[in-house]
Amino acid sequence: YGRLTINGTLRLNSDANGNASLINNDVISYGANCNVYTELYLTGKQFHFVSSPTTTASSDIFKTIPTAPYYNHNFYWYDETDENADWVETAWHEENGNMGVTIGYASYFDRDVTVIFDRSTCGDFNTGDKSIALTYTGSSAAPVLHRGWNLVGNPFPANLDWDYSGWTKNNIYNSLYFWNGTNYSYYVPDGDPDGPQDGGVGTDNATNIIPPMQSFFIKVKEGTPDTDNQTGLLTFPEGARTTSTHAFWKKSSSDNIIRLYAKGNGFTDEAVIRITANSSYKFDDNYDAYKLISTTQGIPQIYSIVNDTVGCAINSLPDFYDDLVIPVGFTANEAGIYNITVNDFVLSDNREAFFEDKYTGESMSLTNLDYTFNTEVGKFDDRFIIKFKQTVTSDDFNEVKDAVISIYSENGYIYLKSDVPKAILGDIKVYDVKGNVVFMTKNTTERFVKIPLNVINGVYFVSLKTSNREIYQKVVIFRN
Repeated sequence: YGRLTINGTLRLNSDANGNASLINNDVISYGANCNVYTELYLTGKQFHFVSSPTTTASSDIFKTIPTAPYYNHNFYWYDETDENADWVETAWHEENGNMGVTIGYASYFDRDVTVIFDRSTCGDFNTGDKSIALTYTGSSAAPVLHRGWNLVGNPFPANLDWDYSGWTKNNIYNSLYFWNGTNYSYYVPDGDPDGPQDGGVGTDNATNIIPPMQSFFIKVKEGTPDTDNQTGLLTFPEGARTTSTHAFWKKSSSDNIIRLYAKGNGFTDEAVIRITANSSYKFDDNYDAYKLISTTQGIPQIYSIVNDTVGCAINSLPDFYDDLVIPVGFTANEAGIYNITVNDFVLSDNREAFFEDKYTGESMSLTNLDYTFNTEVGKFDDRFIIKFKQTVTSDDFNEVKDAVISIYSENGYIYLKSDVPKAILGDIKVYDVKGNVVFMTKNTTERFVKIPLNVINGVYFVSLKTSNREIYQKVVIFRN
């Protein structure tokens, strides 16, 4: 962590198990005769998203040196501003010059190779915060959800922590989109540092850690109207560098996260549905991840659906309330037999969740789901659903009918508390002084509910309707 002086040879090794990492918080001094090599091991016969940790790396280290005497043209950058950009070939451009700092590239080899960044030709390690301007091209012929995707890359020879507070993420969605060679992996942070899934959540082993020389997609937010061009800014802070190689999970709760696995043809895809604070039942800029469909032949794709049409690889919700229905989409580019499983998901007492195939009429418990089915090629957003149901016993009713319930506001939030479980099961609505509903939800059996409101300061009325009573409370919302 102190001053580093290199007089001999420094080699940062890389193999199938991972990459070496270098963090130096002072000046790096390079001796007159020093040699510095940074390796990047890549498996063959699949694309990898890569980036440069040095100042002036030539694309030749991917295109000529590993494959000499043959020339490898498969080294591309993605042009979001191409009006036909839709992950199609015309938007991918072969790089023939130096690699840009913070720019991501797609690289392909027909064999396993080790790319070497040699300081004598690639320059010194990048130091200092690095920024990249991002775009959303509203005039693109692509669908709205396919616009605004920018391929960016880790500019440092060290792991980066996406959960670090010092990032500049202007006008971008907060999710990471990695490519693992056959499929996309996703990561989004948690909505509450003290929440049930502290540290965020990922699919297919993705975490908050961005490895050195790794690139990934980031999406710029669309404007109003969505045909207007937009810009964004991402700054990679040196302070985000870390020696950690994986996410640090403080807590884990099997009744707050559903992991759906779709399996077939030797492939597995994963979708996550979770409870996290400050989320909603619509698509959340900071807590959800869009589903990017892999074109790898034979790979199944599974996702949940929000806003009726938006596929989510990660879907964050405030709660799993009674009668909640979550559509589950499935895409197959090869006909055949597939399998959907859920492992170790358990709901709290007197609650049930079911997985339903609407094509066959079959319904089964979501807990330890293991369902095999046949499908044709296609995109099926109307076939599967997850349904939640609350079972309330007579003992529950007798216990909750005399419960003490408190409703109050603090720091822009509305809180509901009960002295016994299940007492605030029911419909919650918040009205403004004109009688307009500004928030509504169907609550579960928890003793405590925290409601974030995106409203102006003023007087509001809270309504709680349970199975045995209705409660109304006036509250004042005030934020400094």
